[in-house]
Amino acid sequence: MPLLLAVLLICGGIGVGVYTLWPKANANALLDLEGNVVVPDDADATSPAFLEAADMVQDDGGEGFSIPSVGLHVPLGSVNEVDGVMNPPNFTSAFWIRNRGVSVENADQGTVYIVAHSVQWGKAPGNYLQDKEKILVNEGDYVQVNGRTYEITTVELILKTEIGSHEELWANTPGMLVFVTCLQRNDHAASTNNLVVVGQLVS
Repeated sequence: MPLLLAVLLICGGIGVGVYTLWPKANANALLDLEGNVVVPDDADATSPAFLEAADMVQDDGGEGFSIPSVGLHVPLGSVNEVDGVMNPPNFTSAFWIRNRGVSVENADQGTVYIVAHSVQWGKAPGNYLQDKEKILVNEGDYVQVNGRTYEITTVELILKTEIGSHEELWANTPGMLVFVTCLQRNDHAASTNNLVVVGQLVS
């Protein structure tokens, strides 16, 4: 069954990756890494039913998620995939998917899946990997996940509508990392591509 990857950030499969920033409004607002308020394109992603099913942990207290070559270092939380959708519930952390693949502690036994948002007109974890549609992360760079180190083997763009058909990503391969975020567009239209980073465990 095709997988709808909503790292597409807050989306239901269409209109993903489009965000509007407003002045800070209240303590319950979603903020990006620069303190801007982010209004998701898909309101369903912040509904009580989705949030309950996703069961977000914003920070598991570990060493976090880092890609040193691009200066990214954010907390690593966890979240459930809900109805085939992986949707990060905030704009300041990276999240491993509890109910797909394996945990970071068991990284040598299967694939660790991690997702994070990128935003228009602001900065979320995924923005560190891109600049005006230019990809800043490269093969051979390292990713650190709660003290485990992966070497990046593949960096590619995949249409959101096609990512579920890439069977090699979902095979639960021992020692594999799959990190997904949205590629933002220069024209500020809705994101149509996922930026997918694949790594291999080295320590």
